[in-house]
Amino acid sequence: RPDMAWTLTLNHTYTLATDEQTNKALVRRPKHDVNFLADYRFADGNGGAQLGARHTGTRKDINLAFTDTTMPSYFTVDASADYA
Repeated sequence: RPDMAWTLTLNHTYTLATDEQTNKALVRRPKHDVNFLADYRFADGNGGAQLGARHTGTRKDINLAFTDTTMPSYFTVDASADYA
């Protein structure tokens, strides 16, 4: 850890999900999913702040016409703080 007040977390998930009978990709399952979280704790121990980010890759899907389509990837950012 860079500093006792900071906790940094990074993870990556790789998923290769296919239907065993058709060998097609299962719908709504991203191949790549990446998460990052930075957590800072105040020196007095009474609170902290967090900042997180997530990237979810493209996913196969089936549209209303029952044809294959690809859902786009997306990126989100979350921030929070706490104090007791």
